[in-house]
Amino acid sequence: MKVWRKKKWFTLIELLVTIAVIAILTAVLLPALNSARAKGQAIRCTSHLKQMGTLGFLYAEANDGYGIPFQDSPEGIGFCVWPDFLMPYLKPGVAMKAGGYRIYVESGKYIPRDIFACPGVSNPVVDYGKKEIKHYGMNKYPSLTGTYQLPSRRILHTKRPSARSYIGDVLHPENYTSSGGKCFRYENVQEMPFLHVSRNNMVFVDGHCEARNFQSIRPAYTVGNNDFWGYSPTEN
Repeated sequence: MKVWRKKKWFTLIELLVTIAVIAILTAVLLPALNSARAKGQAIRCTSHLKQMGTLGFLYAEANDGYGIPFQDSPEGIGFCVWPDFLMPYLKPGVAMKAGGYRIYVESGKYIPRDIFACPGVSNPVVDYGKKEIKHYGMNKYPSLTGTYQLPSRRILHTKRPSARSYIGDVLHPENYTSSGGKCFRYENVQEMPFLHVSRNNMVFVDGHCEARNFQSIRPAYTVGNNDFWGYSPTEN
């Protein structure tokens, strides 16, 4: 003899309670997940900068102690910017070429490749007559001439390498302009995005990395603040 049981369905109230519980859990967990992702991106960014610092040291050792050129046009290669000078050290055996640190996407847009792509930036960069937006830039002061292009001082002679910023995150909006084009370098806090949990990652001349917040970086053009920026010609 079959016994018929009445099927039990969710009531409207039970359904609404279930949806509310899911919404609450999502609201609680989502910030934690976003925070974990942001911290992971910051760690990867620091790893990239650490590698750049090491490559910069190798470049200096091979070039009589001079730092990476901000930009230059080596004979037979063409117009190059500072990441191009690090590529041969990143990929030994691969010939240096202009724009070798980036990959063309479409419509004049590029994506920085390898360690030159910050994990916290998702948009492609745009080429404005060789003045591209970059994910990373170099401090213009440590070893540059008055034209801010070729090295004039040996960066390995820096008096306080652990205090001198070298390469770090830069601003990357498409509408941003500066005297150096589209974020080839940074020369003040206004050119730092502070996108990693409100901090800016950077590698220092001695090779160590730090994440600094806005308040911890004094303006460049202030008396007694040459250690971080190093714009004085007597610093090195």
